[in-house]
Amino acid sequence: MNLVITNKDKIKTFTYVFQNLKLFSEHLNIFFEKERMFAQGMDSSHVSIFEIHIPASWFDVYRYTGKASSHILGVNTVTLFKILSTREENQELNIEFDEDDTDSLLIHFIGQPSTKPNAKEYDKHFTVPLISLETELMDIPNFECSAEFSLESSHFSTVVNQLKLFGTDITFQCNEEEIRLLSNGRDNGNMSVVIPIDDLNMFAIAEGENMRLSFSLVHMSNICSFYKVSNQIMIELSNEFPLRVTYYLDKTDMDIDIDEEEDAKQNVARLLFFLAPRVGDDE
Repeated sequence: MNLVITNKDKIKTFTYVFQNLKLFSEHLNIFFEKERMFAQGMDSSHVSIFEIHIPASWFDVYRYTGKASSHILGVNTVTLFKILSTREENQELNIEFDEDDTDSLLIHFIGQPSTKPNAKEYDKHFTVPLISLETELMDIPNFECSAEFSLESSHFSTVVNQLKLFGTDITFQCNEEEIRLLSNGRDNGNMSVVIPIDDLNMFAIAEGENMRLSFSLVHMSNICSFYKVSNQIMIELSNEFPLRVTYYLDKTDMDIDIDEEEDAKQNVARLLFFLAPRVGDDE
């Protein structure tokens, strides 16, 4: 098995995704299949779930040579963070797995011509020890949300981290007129932010719906730490299901409704998060 990314923007995106996964889980199973790369994990408190979907077409090179339907490779996310942190700006990413050596994964950073005079970017090669993880994939069904909106991911991340200064929970209040975010703290007072509908890239809510849902700000802040992978963040709220957050790894995929277009799912590179609401909150 061999995959290569030469596009600089995609390398940055791929690197940023896997560098930040250590915020959620120390270990991770990555599924390499003929048509895609997939990963799913849960944080230690079992409050949030993440999924990574990257189709084979997203990579510059994606060769799957296995006889089995997939290779399941268990890795340490902290080790991945350290390795990816060493990549230089003009180096492409090359990942290899040999079925005859199932104990390790090979990662290479190969130099491309540098645009900076006198720049020294030496090729780097890593052998990553693989681990055996006994985890089962969770089957998360598609579900309809009562409210959904998208906005600039960096703006939302900034607001969430400001709310975190005043409390431990973030409360979404949504109706047809506005979206309001709140954080209350016993000692620090409270903070309220109104996001004008006109500032949103997309907004939809069920007619007459008036929602009020609370979530952990620590977990929401961790989700927002991925804001650099996409300039937009999609947030979907439901009274019956967890909050769903989507980052699309390609700008061209942002307008695809993957819930309605079943065939489109296999070709959309995306990062998903599911966050359980607070239960029994009296706010």
